[in-house]
Amino acid sequence: MARILLFVVAIGLTIYALFDWIFRSRQRTPGGVNRWLWLAVIVLIPVAGPAAWIILSLVMAAEAKDTPDRSESLAPDDDPEYLREVAERIKRRQKRTRPVIPPRPEESESDESTDEDEDTDNTPQ
Repeated sequence: MARILLFVVAIGLTIYALFDWIFRSRQRTPGGVNRWLWLAVIVLIPVAGPAAWIILSLVMAAEAKDTPDRSESLAPDDDPEYLREVAERIKRRQKRTRPVIPPRPEESESDESTDEDEDTDNTPQ
């Protein structure tokens, strides 16, 4: 009975590993080993081959979850390029909408206006 159980487990592991090999992306093979070499290992080494494929696949999937992928999009507050673009937009908008402040009247202007009045005398010549 034990021999039959071991045989069924070996066949089950091999079938599972073969289906996983078939449906896995070509770029994501465990260990970066050639895809066809993995097929030979799975088929020719009865229990160790499929077990190695399954274990290394699980380890690779766990490592992929732990390390963030740079190709994934970042949240806007984490993306330095986006933050730089927003800062430039804010500066441009402030330049456009900044109110023009007229020069402040100084005390000397009141003296100048009296000087102007003196220059334009209405005395007949």
